[in-house]
Amino acid sequence: MKTVLSVFVAIVAGCGCRPDWGQEERAPGASPVAELRQEDLSAFFDAYRTNARPEMIASAMVSAAKTPKANAVPPLSGFFGRVFERNPERHAEWKSTLDGLPTGMLKTALLQELAGKGPDVVRRGLVSAGDLDYCWGSYQASGDVKYANQVIGCALRTVPKDSIDLTVMAARWSVTSFARTDQAVRKALNDALRKADATAFAAFFDRMDEQTIVTICDPDLIPRAKEAAGPRFGPRR
Repeated sequence: MKTVLSVFVAIVAGCGCRPDWGQEERAPGASPVAELRQEDLSAFFDAYRTNARPEMIASAMVSAAKTPKANAVPPLSGFFGRVFERNPERHAEWKSTLDGLPTGMLKTALLQELAGKGPDVVRRGLVSAGDLDYCWGSYQASGDVKYANQVIGCALRTVPKDSIDLTVMAARWSVTSFARTDQAVRKALNDALRKADATAFAAFFDRMDEQTIVTICDPDLIPRAKEAAGPRFGPRR
């Protein structure tokens, strides 16, 4: 499955915006750390929650720091932040690695995560697409469904008629994407849908194609979901 982090890695590599990161860009006195190839970094992110390898985190941070994209910071912060929480015995090693990264938004965010001062999106709720990405990064590192549930809750928010909420739209898209292949997310989504009110349920499935409905829904929800979907084209109901 192509997850939030691996997609960012692929996009950045494909658009040619990964600069050479020579020794001159490291902080003075920084120890060299082996970098991961793009395909290895993507595979590392995708597999981590079922095959945690904290011994590779230093290399992953160095490789991820070659990404100048600001929108890569939230998922990377969520991912590395959850790894930091679970491996306090490695903090000194990782602090040394972070100190050697070039100054930038990612370095600042990861130092905050290492110090335990990252955003508490579970407590304050999700207010932006960056929050969604932070939750998915956290989920990829930890496998903790509470992060997926935050995005699902956002996806099931009701939006006033004739209004557009881009964060809710992004949440619906990302939840649907994950639920296609991730059984834990799929189960969490179906549990939430059974508890959702009629308006939220209908909004989530509005104009969704039948194949997607069958893929992400349990059998008992499929008839309601198909009815809620309505025609794929034409005006909204």
